[in-house]
Amino acid sequence: MKPSKEDTLRLIFEAYVLNILRSLTDRPKRFSELRKDVKTKRTLALKLNKLLDYGLIELVPLETNKRYANYYKLSEKGRILLDKIKKLY
Repeated sequence: MKPSKEDTLRLIFEAYVLNILRSLTDRPKRFSELRKDVKTKRTLALKLNKLLDYGLIELVPLETNKRYANYYKLSEKGRILLDKIKKLY
């Protein structure tokens, strides 16, 4: 089921969510890089899963040196939402 606009607004105002989104504006980042923006690993994992479910970020699997690494990046929807929030401030 697609989240409503109200659900998305509630998510945006949850702790750490804007920090995570802003952190992803410059480039995709790994979980470990995003960890500095959130209090615990569990909290970060929960927030990332919600942002993925809402379509605000995307998971990008990359293979580097025979290892697989997942990166998180802002989706187009996430970028548009952040632009609208920036206009408010």
